[in-house]
Amino acid sequence: MKSKLFFLSAVAATLMSGCSNVAPEYIVSESVSNLPSLAGTQWKLAGIFIAHHNLQEKDLKPVDCEKCYTLSFDSDTTATGISVDNTLAVNLKQQSPIRTVTDISESGDAGLFCELLPLITSYIYKKKHMVVTDQKHTVEYDFYFLDFFYRKDDVDYFLEFYRLVNQ
Repeated sequence: MKSKLFFLSAVAATLMSGCSNVAPEYIVSESVSNLPSLAGTQWKLAGIFIAHHNLQEKDLKPVDCEKCYTLSFDSDTTATGISVDNTLAVNLKQQSPIRTVTDISESGDAGLFCELLPLITSYIYKKKHMVVTDQKHTVEYDFYFLDFFYRKDDVDYFLEFYRLVNQ
């Protein structure tokens, strides 16, 4: 799923480089201030990341399910969502910000995802700004992420969602 996030930048780099032998320059900056409202936005899980000595990523299956592992915000602090079979509720003002509303037993990755939700203790909303420049062009992109964190046995875990556009 990460490849979806950077697909546009790869296309832009290819288009910008054209026949030039000079590789484009990438500048990425991250910000947590002056972010747009969450209201009306939709998000998709990029993966579960585990930080212990190094960063590992787990992509959840099914990967071809458009509506699975999604959140839809109706305000800046509340949202509804879907795992695979369960309905989710989000309230960013609560200590445990995501919970399942339904109680359907899920197996595999969906079961793992639902099992992790009550463990979440914090979140961060951030923007990554990317500037791609070559000799003739400059293209800028903004990517928005919503990361939910928890810690267990000195290991940090986070579920990273990316904002869907044109929905």
